[in-house]
Amino acid sequence: MRFAASLLVFGLLTACSSQIVVIPGAPLEGASTSVNVQSEKGDYTLNEQGYGFYTGFVPNTRYRVDEADLKRDFGPSIDSMQEIIAAGLPEIPHSYVVLLHHKSGPLGSLLFDSADGSMHHLLDQPAQAAFIDGYPDKPKPVDGGQLQRDFGPALAALRDTLKTQRSYLMLLESPDGSASKVLFHARQGATLLENVGESITLDGLPHDAEQTLAETDFGASKEATKKILDDGLPKLSHSYAAIMESPLGPIGEAEILEGQAMGVILDQPGQAVIIDGYSNKIFTLDEAQYQRDFGASAEAMPPLPVTLTLYFKSGSAKLTKDTLAIMQVILEEIRKRPAADITISGFTDTVKSDQYNNQLSLQRSEAVAALIRKSGVPLQEISIAAYGKDLLAIQTPDNTAEEMNRRVEISIR
Repeated sequence: MRFAASLLVFGLLTACSSQIVVIPGAPLEGASTSVNVQSEKGDYTLNEQGYGFYTGFVPNTRYRVDEADLKRDFGPSIDSMQEIIAAGLPEIPHSYVVLLHHKSGPLGSLLFDSADGSMHHLLDQPAQAAFIDGYPDKPKPVDGGQLQRDFGPALAALRDTLKTQRSYLMLLESPDGSASKVLFHARQGATLLENVGESITLDGLPHDAEQTLAETDFGASKEATKKILDDGLPKLSHSYAAIMESPLGPIGEAEILEGQAMGVILDQPGQAVIIDGYSNKIFTLDEAQYQRDFGASAEAMPPLPVTLTLYFKSGSAKLTKDTLAIMQVILEEIRKRPAADITISGFTDTVKSDQYNNQLSLQRSEAVAALIRKSGVPLQEISIAAYGKDLLAIQTPDNTAEEMNRRVEISIR
């Protein structure tokens, strides 16, 4: 015979005929109060409490069972069942299905249907479970202790398997001590790894990589990277920025604005940093490396601008005796530049009037320009300016003869 989820007990009447009775007062909330019976005599549904029929007769004749008969025939069975229910049905071992928690959040719902259609459970909350062994049940929460007892070993084995089979990224400590970080983009969004040991799976889930496993996965790569660094980064082919000594003196500092080396500041001659993403550690660029990388470019660059000063006799456009030798230096500097651009600025001391000194400073500038043209050196352009007794090199009162103010400044570019 096949029975629905109902409380049925069997007994013998004094006439030795078997009967089936629906016991009054279903002991379980939600339990069925009807029974479907299939027999050689036919099929019948008994759905009223306190009624029964004899199995030896045609099962379409039912009768009301007397309470005294119920007590006599089914009393011990009813008492035993009540004791079981009072002791707590969940403590009885059952097969059940459960929707587990997941560290990435809700994964959806779980729908269970039995093969015969008698059970239908929808689980839509984490830790929600339902029996699947035919015992009447409704979805209900399961405590963590029971889940650990029933599924703990299986989950632990699954975690170990996933750790060995899942592809993941891990931020390792740099052998050269440089700081690193990784920005990883997945479907769930972007994740920034900026602390050594942080890791994430390639499907975007947080990942707690064990040290032993990480050493197995990345140990060889760490050793290879350390060897490369020990051999010396400048020996490898890298793009880098550097500050070198300047003939003009200190030239300030350089800050890297993008990439792995973003925020690095170079403020001392000879400092350099790789800018192709390999490292952000500052290193010292030696002269040999500089010559290999920049020597040809440095030689091709024109000489730096230079400014020289010539001095004149008082009230005259004639050079002093000591200044004549400087004139030769000026001509040599012009020859170093294939297309020299020359600016000549004339000045005077404060003797005599402004008009007189303006005219005298112009004469001095023109006299120097004539000497340069007469020498035949190649040049691009000569610009002449006259400032009179303005812009004194040495401040003096009016009508003061000062040799350092009687001058012409020649800028050569």
